[in-house]
Amino acid sequence: MTIGRVRMRRWLWGIGLAAGLAMAAGGLPAGAQDLSGHGGPVSALASDGTRLVSGGFDGRAIHWDPTGQRALSVVRFHDGNVTAVALLPDGRFVTAGQDGRIAVWDDAARQPLFQTERGTSPISALAVAPSGAVIAAGAWTGRVTRIDLATGATVSEQAHADRVTGLAFLPSGDLVSVGADLRFNRLDNQLGQKARAGLADIPNGLAAVGDRLAVVFAEGAVRLLSADGAPQPERFLTERPLIAVAARGDTVAASAIDGSIWLLEATTLQRRAQIAGARGPVWGLALWQDALFAAGMAGTIRRYAARDGRAL
Repeated sequence: MTIGRVRMRRWLWGIGLAAGLAMAAGGLPAGAQDLSGHGGPVSALASDGTRLVSGGFDGRAIHWDPTGQRALSVVRFHDGNVTAVALLPDGRFVTAGQDGRIAVWDDAARQPLFQTERGTSPISALAVAPSGAVIAAGAWTGRVTRIDLATGATVSEQAHADRVTGLAFLPSGDLVSVGADLRFNRLDNQLGQKARAGLADIPNGLAAVGDRLAVVFAEGAVRLLSADGAPQPERFLTERPLIAVAARGDTVAASAIDGSIWLLEATTLQRRAQIAGARGPVWGLALWQDALFAAGMAGTIRRYAARDGRAL
């Protein structure tokens, strides 16, 4: 890969981010299955199969009951955009922001149950360990931090030379990270490096698929990688940058900067369905039971059937 190509991918990614920060939310009415609550674009989504949490450019994070289409709680803590969200198995949820802070909440809390100090760099990714006892955060500086929620103890490592673009825990408890420096890392519980691999292009997101990883790239490809970063099936979906990915069960979902969304078979990346883009970039994807939630520039969280992409 040439330096010019890498710079072009960075430039394309920057255009998408700048557009998202500058434009107002769309004014389309929400359907019966849509979730509306943010006062602007939605930047992050996460689901554990029973709950859903979203973060927005308006600084709000919303913990949803998707079955009742209602908010369980709405919190506002971060200065600027909520850049990443995650769910803990005990009912709590995690938010991270442009201000570099991380906060843990439950639905009764008006203030965080746990919070970190303001950081010098925005948080770009969050991940929760299978036990729920540990979270990890990646920053724009390339630093990865592992936090023990019971003790508050942290371990931090400069894992990348550029922005961390994705984090996920493997079933073993090891942490994997990808970054804009075209690097894949597998890290132990002290963030020591267990495996390292180079990537073909700039990754823009990472999701665990069992003991494999689904990674989306700025060149429009989604690739499956082994736990040590070895390439497995790949699928080129578009000439536009892919910017978000989610995985659950037998489904991988990926979205592009123009709002297009693809539903893929998790083992082969065979295309199952495509949802046409019409409302600008989709930054947040989350799979919930038999549904896909998607959100971005339009500010409304929309729901689709995970099998065929049909709008619900």
